[in-house]
Amino acid sequence: MSSRREVLATIDLEVLKDPNAGLWLDKFIENLKRDDKESRPKLAKGVAKIDEPEIYGAFYQSWKISLEELGASSRQARVKNRLAFGLGSDGVLETSVTLHRTYGVPYIPGSALKGMAAAFARQYCGPEWQIGKPYFETLFGSTGKAGYVTFFDALYVPKSGHEGKSLHFDVMTVHHRGYYEGKDQPPADWDDPNPVPFISATGNYLIALAAPEGCETWRDRALQILEMALEHEGVGAKTSSGYGRATFEAAPVDQEHHQVEQMLRAIRSIPSDKLAGEIGRHVGKLLSSTLREENKRNVAEFILRRVAEVGKQRKKFEESSWFAEVKKLAGDV
Repeated sequence: MSSRREVLATIDLEVLKDPNAGLWLDKFIENLKRDDKESRPKLAKGVAKIDEPEIYGAFYQSWKISLEELGASSRQARVKNRLAFGLGSDGVLETSVTLHRTYGVPYIPGSALKGMAAAFARQYCGPEWQIGKPYFETLFGSTGKAGYVTFFDALYVPKSGHEGKSLHFDVMTVHHRGYYEGKDQPPADWDDPNPVPFISATGNYLIALAAPEGCETWRDRALQILEMALEHEGVGAKTSSGYGRATFEAAPVDQEHHQVEQMLRAIRSIPSDKLAGEIGRHVGKLLSSTLREENKRNVAEFILRRVAEVGKQRKKFEESSWFAEVKKLAGDV
């Protein structure tokens, strides 16, 4: 009867369909020996070649929809160089990496983002952001109560990594092992370097925060703190070596918001003495538009405010066929 080790030794990673990088890294044991300097780099290089599974894209889109339904605010953060996360976790290699349990792709835990933001706030945002102070406890909470803001795990954006891959082979080299292990052995030029293979990540990650209704200002403030912390401090391990730095991608243009702004600007630019002759055209555009009800209401309220400016001429507008519909849209019935 063949052993599990012998069976795994015959598996060709190149021909497997959608292998799970996390499972491969944690469970594969092909000839991994403590003193074997070749097997660990071989394992790390093999894992770095694994692409994200095809099904992950559908999961990511479902996750985005769920965040939108929760009312979360999200931004994509682009890793500048590499991201090293979970190096100290247990694993076959001397180092590890944080991967999604189901899909084997890297992600940034929400707890890490919250911890980084809290540390940055304490260090740079002033006395009101110290532990126990009102601003800090409101946003981040304390041991006795939860903060207003929820920090979700930041998932990897499909195909956004360097050369379309999220995982990459990396090496850190310890030059004075005895000295760092506290063996009372001073560093010297003749010490043997000890290369340690590990897995790092690249790509975009979806940062998402949520807050209860009425507390959106705290959510937006947390996003600002996260943006600065990611750019200047970094998240994860080896930040002193440049790992973990990221910048927020430009926010996508909300086409409907842009359309509303254009309508408001056009209505605002109408001179008062010409309002009666020109406002009807803009009302027609509003009534025939496919804007969401909230945006239609905002434009309708602005139209009524402009009508109120003309004072004695208001009766002319009230007699117009569209006036009742605009009042209804504005909730002024």
